[in-house]
Amino acid sequence: MKRLIYIIIVIFLVFLSGLIFYIKPIILFFAKQQLINVFPGSSVTINACDFKPTHRLTLLDIDIQKGHTYDFKIREARIEYNLFSIITGHILKSSLRDIEVTVNLGQKNISELTKEFHLKSKGRFSLDSLELSNLNLRLNSADLRLEAMLSLGLNLSGRLINDLDFSVDSLDGLGANLNDACLIAYQKGYPGVFHISRIKYNKLLVEKIRSNVRLEDKSLVFDSLSAEISGGKLEGVLNLQLEKNIEYLANLKFKDIDLNTLFNALNLNERAEVSGKINGALTLEGRGSNIKIISGDITAAEGGGILTIKDNDYLKKMAANSNQSLDILMESFKDYHYNTGVIKLSFDKGNLILDVALDGETGKRNFDITLHDFKLRR
Repeated sequence: MKRLIYIIIVIFLVFLSGLIFYIKPIILFFAKQQLINVFPGSSVTINACDFKPTHRLTLLDIDIQKGHTYDFKIREARIEYNLFSIITGHILKSSLRDIEVTVNLGQKNISELTKEFHLKSKGRFSLDSLELSNLNLRLNSADLRLEAMLSLGLNLSGRLINDLDFSVDSLDGLGANLNDACLIAYQKGYPGVFHISRIKYNKLLVEKIRSNVRLEDKSLVFDSLSAEISGGKLEGVLNLQLEKNIEYLANLKFKDIDLNTLFNALNLNERAEVSGKINGALTLEGRGSNIKIISGDITAAEGGGILTIKDNDYLKKMAANSNQSLDILMESFKDYHYNTGVIKLSFDKGNLILDVALDGETGKRNFDITLHDFKLRR
């Protein structure tokens, strides 16, 4: 009887081995067709696969190429499952390892990239978790050049980032220039790091950005943020809610910010010339480019500075509102030396309001500045 059982087991294993031998070409064929559907017009090769019927399918040495537009090389793509997950319609885990992505859009903008792919919104199976390991990206387009590396673990069923390792060698485009950036973060309180050596947005330069960082459920928390900006120092905390449209809450303090450098960086020197340094605190809360709250108090550093308002349209409005002579206002805001100054920031109905109060040897100067429909990104 035992001998009969052994014979049956051997026959079954031989049959299963034969089935796997013949099914691998079928798997490779269908996998290739699926990738061609996602990347229309591309050439696709898959060198081999490893199939464990009860729990795992692995595709090896995948190459997806479309002329000079893009080239995706993936050393290993793996899906893991069990009988119950297949019956209930979900994949336990998908892993992509050692990925080289090169994209060259030439004179097209980065927004054109999505037109190269055909991504279906729904599939027959849902995916519980995704792991990317060592994704090296080189991207070139009319408005963005980027060289970066990414490793990432996602809990898709819980909509959580489990771990993140993202570094940028260089980024140039969309108004920004960035060098040597790194973000490493983990869930469950494990310490991570964040640093950027240098970032320039238009003319505004921020250097030596540093922070401890951690993932806390669906939040990315920077709890000891520091940087150098416009000759001064900035420090504070930043909390990002990692939803579809990222929510943020920042509480920042700054010291010895040089106003002349800041005004030049923000292209405000045609409206006003100002010298001196400021200290203060700022709270910023919003979702995406839509701001909910901006509030803060800014004070002039010891020694004050000199202010000249050159915006004649603004002075004309000020003269009309205060029933003062335009000539007198122009003279009073020419080379005005202030010893002390306070600026209160507030946000109302999409408008950023600056309430400015200055005091100097020639008297006080109080005025408001309103930036209508203010957004962080336009």
